Amino acid sequence: MYFRPPIMGQEGQLTVVLATAGGAVFGQDVRPQQGTHITREPNHHLALQLAGGYQIVDAEPEPTTTQVESSQLYDPANNTVDDVNAYLVDASPEERERVLQAEREGKARKGILGKETP
Repeated sequence: MYFRPPIMGQEGQLTVVLATAGGAVFGQDVRPQQGTHITREPNHHLALQLAGGYQIVDAEPEPTTTQVESSQLYDPANNTVDDVNAYLVDASPEERERVLQAEREGKARKGILGKETP
């Protein structure tokens, strides 16, 4: 489904098209389907109801660092001091703290931990 805003005196239109679960157009038919309607405000709930009783559900949340397998996380022990310091420059504050804590609990190299800011 997509919304075309009002343009050049024409009302906006919320258009329903056949699509796969991933959102790609199903087949080659891009003609508006049941549920398409003229509107100034896009109302996806109404369009899906008119299209035949679809239900809107919340998307799965993005996995947090704690949900990612530890084998996929950056491990400072497997990298040189220069590599770890280069990685920390672009790391988020949370990732920076996680890597520094892993270094404290592991090799505790002064070349990395000596760069910590109080």
